[in-house]
Amino acid sequence: SVVGTDGGRCESAVLWVAIDPETGAPARLPESFHQAYDEAAAGRRVTARLQHDAPPVDAPRLDWRFRAADLDRLGHVNNAAYWAAVEECLAPRPRPTPLRAELEYREPVPADASLHLVGDAAAGWLVDESGAVKASFRTGA
Repeated sequence: SVVGTDGGRCESAVLWVAIDPETGAPARLPESFHQAYDEAAAGRRVTARLQHDAPPVDAPRLDWRFRAADLDRLGHVNNAAYWAAVEECLAPRPRPTPLRAELEYREPVPADASLHLVGDAAAGWLVDESGAVKASFRTGA
């Protein structure tokens, strides 16, 4: 939680997954993680269960690509770059105040992927050529 001196507020929820370096499988978070972050979490829980529905067939769509600047050193799309799609859908309309936005990352996106941004200011999906949802968002007050 971040609260500004002029009334601004930002809440963020993150799902952390530890990876076993030998097997590459998900592993339990170590006690040192809980010692560092449990106080900031203040008892709040985040679930890994996906919450967003599939895109409607008749939703508006446009071609979408990530830029080279959106990639990290390993060639992965930086999670922050997905927010550009949310901004694109919000741009033509007045924003509700306050604005609530949720973003779900479903599958990694290769750097050279041809995607479609499907949806509008209320909800959107980044889908690949086969229609697989790579990420989705929804907004509201």
